[in-house]
Amino acid sequence: MKLELKDWWKPEVDEKELKDLSTRRDIYAWIHLISYFIVLVVAGFLAVASWGTWWTLPAFFVYGTVYSFSNARWHEFSHRTVFNSRRANTFFYQVFSFLCFYEAQLWRWTHGNHHRRTIHTSDPYDHEIQVPYGTGPLKLIYEFSGLRPIFSEYKKLILHSFNVMTPSAKDCVPTNHWPKVVMSSRIYLVLSFLILGFSLYIGSIFPILLVITPNLYGRLLLNLTIGFPQHAGLQENALDHRLNTRNVMVNPILGFLDMNMHYHLDHHLFPQVPFYNLPKLHEKIKDQLPPSYPNLWSCYRGLIPLLLNQNREIRLTAAKN
Repeated sequence: MKLELKDWWKPEVDEKELKDLSTRRDIYAWIHLISYFIVLVVAGFLAVASWGTWWTLPAFFVYGTVYSFSNARWHEFSHRTVFNSRRANTFFYQVFSFLCFYEAQLWRWTHGNHHRRTIHTSDPYDHEIQVPYGTGPLKLIYEFSGLRPIFSEYKKLILHSFNVMTPSAKDCVPTNHWPKVVMSSRIYLVLSFLILGFSLYIGSIFPILLVITPNLYGRLLLNLTIGFPQHAGLQENALDHRLNTRNVMVNPILGFLDMNMHYHLDHHLFPQVPFYNLPKLHEKIKDQLPPSYPNLWSCYRGLIPLLLNQNREIRLTAAKN
């Protein structure tokens, strides 16, 4: 079965207002992008400067956290809604794809399918949202930490670089685009080895700490704030994003880092709206949506028992079979 965005429920909104909200404004994009890179560079400088002191661990945690939120930028640029220029969107999409280590060709297709197949578990299948989220402590640690993106993505890169297509690639990527996936995967592996080689050549671990491993040691806050709450525990195989996507309000600092992706339900309803217009969009349609969670605590207070109960039911079902 093939799903398209037109098959999903949409709220009522004035067409003229929606067109205005969908308009891209480069000034907002540049202000945000420059600000993010300034924060990233300053955090990286302070992390390196702290080396050998008691501040090393917290400094690198802060840097890794800021770095891991490149994921939000990868996401926005994948929709090509940040800048007016398609070329600028494509360039920065490639940059942030490498930073968060999501191979650009595969993930553009799988993310597009995620919007059309949100939490669908059979045919069609949402490869981006894996359910169940975890049936034990080790699986939850694997999901919450940076272990899954590191090991899972490297596995896909190695297979694709040898022209062995994974199930997600076979399902989501048209066959005429497979050569692009192969070439892109090889480029990612070469860049990874170059960074590793450069680190060995200069006798410093900093290139690895600053580029390859931040997604490993700094991803926790990203997963806790936007990665996990967006869809976890919600209804599978529905055609209404109100049933499988939630909004969770955060403070302005996290809102800057996540590029307003805490308005995730609004984003799924109208993915053509740039991140800087999502608060305005929310004000237009919030009366047609479930109430947003006012903070992360209010979300997790209900989410954790829900997931524990779901995992308990999964184990009981498995035991019966």
